[in-house]
Amino acid sequence: MMLVQDGLMLPALRLLAACIGALLVMSCLTLLFRPALIGWGGEKAVRQALARLGLPALHDVVLADTLGHTQIDHLVWTAQGIVVVETKTFSGWITGTLYGAQWVQHLAGGRIRHGFQNPVRQNHRHCKAVEAAIVGLAVPVHSLVVSAGWARYCEALEAVPTPMAALGRLAGNTPWVARVDAGEMAAAWTRLEALARRTPELRRLHRAEVRARRLPEQVLTARMAWVLLPVGVLLVMVGVAPMCSGA
Repeated sequence: MMLVQDGLMLPALRLLAACIGALLVMSCLTLLFRPALIGWGGEKAVRQALARLGLPALHDVVLADTLGHTQIDHLVWTAQGIVVVETKTFSGWITGTLYGAQWVQHLAGGRIRHGFQNPVRQNHRHCKAVEAAIVGLAVPVHSLVVSAGWARYCEALEAVPTPMAALGRLAGNTPWVARVDAGEMAAAWTRLEALARRTPELRRLHRAEVRARRLPEQVLTARMAWVLLPVGVLLVMVGVAPMCSGA
């Protein structure tokens, strides 16, 4: 009663609405865009590291393959052949096996778990797409999974991802010994550059395929976030607009 008499109830409700709206907006944006932004940040770090090493590279390339279309983070020209790089930017504790279908990310002391496709298997598909693209040329294709985040890996996986600090081996000593004929390598790279230029037109098809593979609960969660996002914005506007106008 005192709040109403003093004229404080309405401003307090507006402030509460603004706070709830802001929390809702932040939650929806995090759900919708945080994974992509984190992934983009890791890929940018790898891109910059490769540039510092002076290695020719193609980034974010979409290639057609037998399953449709696949997106490759980085293709790198080395003396030992084409290196196909899959970048993962994870935190927390990662468990799994080398050939298992999924690895698991453990967060919040293990209370939160997220399964994701084994990046070794994921990059195997990428390598097959590259091999098909340069068929007929004597250029080997190598797979490399790079850890650009702060994740710790279980004993079975700790030697699998290459840390960012070890990327320099691509410019020097690599586990791949045989060197490739320069002419064959140049021809292979020319093919890949031509295919990379088609990425903008293939990206729409790839995104549609990714959406079609999403689990029903993932689709529902994303739809709910898109529905709740404007609700949060409206609550913020209702709470903040009168304050800005001096009402």
